[in-house]
Amino acid sequence: MKKAIFSLLAAVTVALSSGATAQTPMPLVNPTTHQTAIWNIGPGANITGALYGPSLPSGWYLLQTWTLNLGPNGIQHYLLYNPSTGRTAIWNMDINYHLMGTQWGPTMPAGFVPNA
Repeated sequence: MKKAIFSLLAAVTVALSSGATAQTPMPLVNPTTHQTAIWNIGPGANITGALYGPSLPSGWYLLQTWTLNLGPNGIQHYLLYNPSTGRTAIWNMDINYHLMGTQWGPTMPAGFVPNA
């Protein structure tokens, strides 16, 4: 919860900064349904767009999102973490947030978590 609040504040801070004209993506997760979404925050902290992504499996958390721009259709990525197993994964999605594939990352040693 603290990370989600920090992400929201960071996105709004960037959007409110002087001369901000770019879209700032803000990842969201519904804690009840595990549904993911990306809100695009524009100048003045206005929501300028939103897309829904896939729901997270039980026990997994969304740590970070990013876009790899390859031509007109960027590939969206979610960095996921399961604290009970220490597993990490990256979900690759198309421009409409449909899951295209999963890449398994390393398993974190006991006592460590990914720093996203």
